[in-house]
Amino acid sequence: MRFSEVTDSLLKRKGGEIWSVHSDQSVYEAIEKMAAKGVGALLVISEGELVGAISPSATMLAKSSFRKDLRKKPK
Repeated sequence: MRFSEVTDSLLKRKGGEIWSVHSDQSVYEAIEKMAAKGVGALLVISEGELVGAISPSATMLAKSSFRKDLRKKPK
């Protein structure tokens, strides 16, 4: 499915604007943007192509993984 088809379909169902983040932005930047825009998910774009989506549950998984890494003992 082309990016324009995805966005057209979303706009027809939800209306309004579609918010996105670039694939090189951090999870925390995505969380901040979701909060600022009052949305529950963002599209993830790389080089003008839709490569995924990020939601609060995905951000919680990322945070959980990050915390586990912080608890690892240095070698």
